[in-house]
Amino acid sequence: MPLGKRWVAEETVEVPGLGALPPRLVARQEVAWMIQARAEEILMLAWDQVLRVEANEHVHTGSTIVGGGALLPGMDRLVADVTGMEARRADILRNEMLGEGDSSGADGLHDPAYAAAIGALLLHARRSAFPLDRTAGQEPLWRRLIGRLRAFAGALAE
Repeated sequence: MPLGKRWVAEETVEVPGLGALPPRLVARQEVAWMIQARAEEILMLAWDQVLRVEANEHVHTGSTIVGGGALLPGMDRLVADVTGMEARRADILRNEMLGEGDSSGADGLHDPAYAAAIGALLLHARRSAFPLDRTAGQEPLWRRLIGRLRAFAGALAE
């Protein structure tokens, strides 16, 4: 199943050249085909590892896709095709771990590319001495983590 939509055959994109080679124009369909082939290959390799250790026996409700690759159009369908289970893209501000968050999306924190990092921070926080709920008048840890991540993302954008 192809990722994303079908493009007009004549539509092209500029691909940067490697090393001293100049950039060149390539058909958008060709670029999409290459990306899809690599994404499918990576997913099949990862799923083979899940099957090898029988971790699929513990997955009953599907999977959540995180990282920049989750932003590829149709990636949820491709993951579902490879795994045979439902797949959805992570939305970290509407995550069960975080509860309801800011839904504006203006700061880019709905981007699934942040999901793995925030999940790791929250896992560490849950396993450490830092409670996730309010303590001594402070706001919840997840809000403090989101605030720091927003500040970091803002500093990168400057």
